[in-house]
Amino acid sequence: MALALEERVRKAADSHLAEQGHVCAIDVLRGIGFLDQTHYFAWVNGRAPFLEGTMSASQAKISAALQAFEEWGRALNLRDREVISFSATRHSRQLRFSDDPERSTLYSRRFFSPLSSDAEVDRFQARVSSPPDLVVFEIVRESKCSACGCEIPTGAFLFMEAGDPHCLPCAELGGLVYLPAGDRKLSRRAHQLSPVSAVVLRFSRNRKRYERQGLLVGEEAVHQAELELSTKGTAQSKTAIPNHQQVSTNLSGVAEWDGTTSIYQLQITLLGVTPAVWRRVLVPGNVNLPKLHRVIQRTMGWSNTHLHKFEFKEKRISPEEHLKKFFEPRPAAQPKTLAGRVPNRGSKFKYIYDFGDEWVHEVLVEKLLLQDAATPPLPVCVAGQRACPPEDCGGAWGYKHLLEAIDDPCHPDHEERLDWLGDEFDPEHFDVEAVNGRLKRIKC
Repeated sequence: MALALEERVRKAADSHLAEQGHVCAIDVLRGIGFLDQTHYFAWVNGRAPFLEGTMSASQAKISAALQAFEEWGRALNLRDREVISFSATRHSRQLRFSDDPERSTLYSRRFFSPLSSDAEVDRFQARVSSPPDLVVFEIVRESKCSACGCEIPTGAFLFMEAGDPHCLPCAELGGLVYLPAGDRKLSRRAHQLSPVSAVVLRFSRNRKRYERQGLLVGEEAVHQAELELSTKGTAQSKTAIPNHQQVSTNLSGVAEWDGTTSIYQLQITLLGVTPAVWRRVLVPGNVNLPKLHRVIQRTMGWSNTHLHKFEFKEKRISPEEHLKKFFEPRPAAQPKTLAGRVPNRGSKFKYIYDFGDEWVHEVLVEKLLLQDAATPPLPVCVAGQRACPPEDCGGAWGYKHLLEAIDDPCHPDHEERLDWLGDEFDPEHFDVEAVNGRLKRIKC
């Protein structure tokens, strides 16, 4: 049993270290199932005096898990720091892990990846050692304020303190306004400007977890943030950024392909990314592969700073035909144009960019069209959805972790990831006119 527990601790610690670049005992205890999210939030919000009292494991198992975690970090010779945690209450206080001082030290220790620099470790410690945001809940059933006795209807906000529900006026949060999630730039700047703020969470019965809905911030902070962003020309409201944009190019006069000069309508989809990131682009059939590479780069929004390759499904041949290749003086040269490699509608091939992050694009030949007077200048992007992921974010898996971190203010990497991204990135944004502005520089 002890060996099984040590193995579970090791796997949980390895997983969190690889994913986050750092890991603490709470990460491991949640990973092995000793601590669930509901009890963790109860402790963070001051409804439990000690973290240990909220766990579903015996004291002996908790101690064994903490000792295994300590031994794991020492065996790998990882740097560690003691991190102080504060409650998410109006009058923030230092959280207590255990009534045992020795075990409390193990709880507060965080190990860091060897790839993390001293500056990164210092910045992280400074961030997590600061009092966290207040948390307000959008309730799914009626409640009553324990301070004034007023009814709090379903869908309204309440603040929990010491296990008791409070309406926002009694929690001294009544002067804040609700800013729904969706505009990250506005939310982040308003949060920075507001002297008091709170994260709004709602419990999802389907996913069995609390999910972020938005922020409560000062009204003046929202106005100031909107003014700043508007002045910079970067303010984009939730309704102002459509998930899907289509160029107004009229293709009704473009005839179906007659087997001569052709236009390829390609749909380029980035595999492994949810929600989907895709583009629809028109290119001439005689475009060569080096130029098609540039088209894909600019259509998607990559920076063309890494290696790439195309993968085409080769025709299956018999063993006899395969043997003939060894006796030929020179293998037949592969066609160098798009039409030469994928001559049929419905054909697919792959374009792989950055062999480290391994961004795999599936390219589908949707239509073959006839090039005539009605044809717009090529290449041209006619539709698409969502932004291209940032370069060097770790591939599809790393991008998923990045989105989770920036969407959740309670995530330990939230601020660090936002600082790394900057204010300009919005995963839902796609500008077809900007894409075509880049494609104009390619002559096909």
